[in-house]
Amino acid sequence: MTTAPSTVRRPWLLPTLAGYQRGWLGRDIVAGISAGAVVVPQAMAYATIANLPVEVGLYTAIVPMLVYALLGGSRAMSVSATSTIATLTATTLVSVGVVANSDQIPRDLVTLTLLVGAILFVARLLRLGSLVEIINRPTLLGIQVGVGATVAVGQLPKLLGETTAPTGEGFVRSINAVIAAVPQANPWTALLAVCSIAALFLFKRFLPRVPGPLIVVAAGILLVAFGGAKEAGVELIAPVGQAFPLPVLPSFDHVFQLIPGALAIAVMAFLETAAVARGIRDLDDPRIDSNRELFAIGVANLVGGWFQALPAAGGFSQSAVNKAAGARSQVAAIVTVVLALLIGLFLGPMISLLPQATLAALVFVAVFGLIDVKDLALLWRISKRDFTIAAVVTIIGLTAGLLA
Repeated sequence: MTTAPSTVRRPWLLPTLAGYQRGWLGRDIVAGISAGAVVVPQAMAYATIANLPVEVGLYTAIVPMLVYALLGGSRAMSVSATSTIATLTATTLVSVGVVANSDQIPRDLVTLTLLVGAILFVARLLRLGSLVEIINRPTLLGIQVGVGATVAVGQLPKLLGETTAPTGEGFVRSINAVIAAVPQANPWTALLAVCSIAALFLFKRFLPRVPGPLIVVAAGILLVAFGGAKEAGVELIAPVGQAFPLPVLPSFDHVFQLIPGALAIAVMAFLETAAVARGIRDLDDPRIDSNRELFAIGVANLVGGWFQALPAAGGFSQSAVNKAAGARSQVAAIVTVVLALLIGLFLGPMISLLPQATLAALVFVAVFGLIDVKDLALLWRISKRDFTIAAVVTIIGLTAGLLA
């Protein structure tokens, strides 16, 4: 028989440890390592959507995740970079004239993440948790499809051997970049990309419990180290040094221009977080408090911003891995944080051998699932009005841009 959710008021610090049982510790450790095998390579890959160094992804898998583990109410949710928010971040930076590159982290990213955190924190003070959730499903589906298509097309130049991703410049320019990249495509890069994508889909379909992203990343590094991939013209990511998050001051050059993008990112961050928290909650878990989640994700971004993290939110794929591996509390997330720290401190030279195409393949497969044709077909059958809303939002996102 299922136990009713607890109605006892939980502490504001480490709420998921209320009623913790000693027997859960082993499951949390295994879950944290399993989730880390997915979170770390995906977070690095999502950083490249905005043409930022992979270190940004590592920082996002460390600081915001740790803060949410201390404050958040979902037992199994993993908070880090997500494809939707990474895309909106890229679009926002490009829209204000910040041209990111894969070697340096612009201080405007610090400003943007701090703005997102501040907006979420103010929303919590105003108790807007339930208000933000009234955005309807067709609208979210349209945004989701627009993001998926924009990011997937934006990764194609890297899959062909180019070194930059035009995602932040929109869907149409990404198509043009693909057309321009085809004549100069490196056949070995394209072959590596196709094999990586095929492997990721096969792992996802037939071996969902196996950390496919980690295996594909390791294979790419081994091909460079011992297989002569670099000599064949396969482009590598920018060199990665010792990646430890240190505080950095924000830039005030574009603060007012960044506010519209920060508002859009804040809304999506909370919507994704609330949706994931509810989607992975067991019946005997404490109820999800929307205002607590607003507070936790707001503070996670406020603190993460100072440490050059991307705006962060609850991610479905890593949270699903976390839950499937048996996570019973945010101790699992703390284990993932420790794993990301160790990778950043000691494996930088090894990560530097990673092919660009391998990371692009990770992003491509991750966002491909956002193009939810089944949901669109269901809307068509159930409600032509809702289908029209989703279609219009998708078209606006693909033509006028995701912020619009």
